[in-house]
Amino acid sequence: MQWRSDYPTAAHERRGKEVGLSQETIDAIIAGRPASFTAPREQVVYEVAMALANDRIVPEGLYERAAKLLGHERITDMIALMGYYTAVSLTMNFYAVPANSSGISR
Repeated sequence: MQWRSDYPTAAHERRGKEVGLSQETIDAIIAGRPASFTAPREQVVYEVAMALANDRIVPEGLYERAAKLLGHERITDMIALMGYYTAVSLTMNFYAVPANSSGISR
């Protein structure tokens, strides 16, 4: 949510609903408020993503929890996905792609 791009935000909100996130959790994520998850792996992913996106640093305790719960390969995958979605969001913002865009016809 760091880049506030309409189309990715709307797409991720829909996906969050599809996978069973509560509206309260979705709203908190979009608004940049703290959110909590019952699954420890989901919680640590959320915390690492928020630390990297907002503070740009991961505290030692969070680093250790993430390494234990996810392993370094999954952490690296997550960081790469965050970079990819940053690029997507910046591109969508540049071209002002609206939330209800249907995409390119093929």
